Amino acid sequence: WGGKGKWTATPTMPNVLVNLWKELLVSDRPKANGKASLDVDPVTAKENPTLEQAIEWLNNIRVAGLSRKDWIIIGMAINDIDSSNNGLRVFNRWSLDDERYDPDRLVQDWNSFKPGGGITGSTILHYVRDGYNKIPDNGFLLPSIKTGHISHIDSAKHIWAVARKYGKAFNRNGIPVEISDGSLVPITPVRLVVLVEELAALSGQTLGTLKAYGEGQLKWGSCSLSRQKADPILQARDAVREGLNEIRMISQTPFITADGEVLSKGYHKDQKVLVLNGEVAEVSIDVATNALKDLLQDFKGQVAADTSRMMAAILTPATKPGKVIDGHSPIFLFEANESQTGKGTYAEMFPIIYGDKSASVKQTSLGHNSVDRQIDTALVDGRNFICLDNFRGELNIAALESLITGEDSSHITSKKFGHMMTISPGDFNWAITSNGVKTTQDMFNRYCMIAMRKHPSTYRWSHGDKQGFHRHIRATQPYYLGCVFAVLKKWIDDGRPITYNHGHSFGPWAGAMDYIVQNYFNMAPLMEGMMERKYAFQPGLNFLRDLTLAVKSAGSLGEYMGPAAIALIAAEANLTLPNKSLISSYDERNANIQMGNTLKKIFNDGEVQSVAEFSVVRHIEPSGIAGRNDKMTYAFTEAADA
Repeated sequence: WGGKGKWTATPTMPNVLVNLWKELLVSDRPKANGKASLDVDPVTAKENPTLEQAIEWLNNIRVAGLSRKDWIIIGMAINDIDSSNNGLRVFNRWSLDDERYDPDRLVQDWNSFKPGGGITGSTILHYVRDGYNKIPDNGFLLPSIKTGHISHIDSAKHIWAVARKYGKAFNRNGIPVEISDGSLVPITPVRLVVLVEELAALSGQTLGTLKAYGEGQLKWGSCSLSRQKADPILQARDAVREGLNEIRMISQTPFITADGEVLSKGYHKDQKVLVLNGEVAEVSIDVATNALKDLLQDFKGQVAADTSRMMAAILTPATKPGKVIDGHSPIFLFEANESQTGKGTYAEMFPIIYGDKSASVKQTSLGHNSVDRQIDTALVDGRNFICLDNFRGELNIAALESLITGEDSSHITSKKFGHMMTISPGDFNWAITSNGVKTTQDMFNRYCMIAMRKHPSTYRWSHGDKQGFHRHIRATQPYYLGCVFAVLKKWIDDGRPITYNHGHSFGPWAGAMDYIVQNYFNMAPLMEGMMERKYAFQPGLNFLRDLTLAVKSAGSLGEYMGPAAIALIAAEANLTLPNKSLISSYDERNANIQMGNTLKKIFNDGEVQSVAEFSVVRHIEPSGIAGRNDKMTYAFTEAADA
């Protein structure tokens, strides 16, 4: 049965040998109190036709669906036919197919049977003739609530086996889910009622269960699944794990593995990924790098490395399904000093390359639709791209940092569809668009910040406008996906090289992307200029940035102004000081003191502070009088003019 064999693939042992092995294990057990055990003595045992006939009858009775009481009755009937070890052997063989099988308990029960106690061998035939526990070959097992002969676990195993065969459901950490509109949706009791009807139609099976007829008689009868029966079926988590293929994520398009293989439509067991559709073009590395660089021509970063980070945002999602790069990847933060820079257009663009779109999370404090709740909804739905859209002010999301750094199956979502689901957050792609977000220093180390500049009003997009740009990518999506794969294949073929002095806390990701952008695209180092961006995460520098924008709006760039004049501009712009106090615009003296103390703390002993594309210069004019403060004025300028 095993053939010649192969050392890399152990042959599967046939069930007949497995059952024989189980019997041999049992046969080694000693006799209890001198009574019979499962040992068979072929010398003393004689063939008994009646026992052989009983074996034929037993083949028509499904032991797994019997109650213990009925199992005992049939055991007593076998014992009445032949109380020797031959009868015990028949009883044991028949009982092997039940997951409740316990050889020690079986021997103990057998030894308690007494022939002639009223239960005769013909009892077995009675069970068969009355259809007791006889399930038709095309029977679709539903629970027998009244009789208990088909448990909800038996039914769950049958349902999920059929669902797996037809690809209608998957196991997501013990919860059955199905694919709906490109999302992973937990199956509810109401939905299961309908799904069972669909599965029965697909498989050509008849819905039914074992029903009681008369006293102690059961027959197969048709029925439907009710909401009452559906709920315990869904709660049978072990049956879900055993019966359904496990799924990590769905991919709208083919994906690339860590070995450089491209996997297309269908379920891929090793990666636990389901590819829904899509094609991918074959593209050479030279063509691929030029095409991807052309995609960036409509976007202007504040520094050269912003373009490198834009490229990393395009490439990173391709590494997730096949786990091409070990470890975590960052949140891509698309930031701009003003609106209409194209940050939203770009954040929407790279999911399109993967035939997908982002789940948009809006900034709100509403409990029923809080940011945390919106994120959990996107995670449960299996949305591969999640974008926190147009966030401002303090980004204080309790779960966000743990989501970015969490290991597999480390996040438990809030309850949805009656379940709290365990999620692997590293499978998702995260982005934030912002015109000024404040957060902690720890979160800064989880970002890949992309600062973007606004085009002049006369700028013409290469594909007409932003919508035209997206239409172009959708129309040529397999080509651009092929470009991404060509770059990653090149990197894999080159031995997966990385750099080490990249300056990001997610080392494997940053090292790989830094090597790729520098060596295949001839771009600036990936993390160049990131440390200078800390102003966004330090209250003083962030306030100075907002203040600079207010000065620009007031038309006062290049002018040296004292704290009182600056305070007036800040008050008109409704700015709040770093200590969260309001500016006393109605009191010039207090405003002068407030702003003077704030700027003094920001500058400390320095003379120049740079924030984004601006510079702020401090001029100190000594008072020359003991006990009187020096006079300080400040000039806000564009960085190019400083």
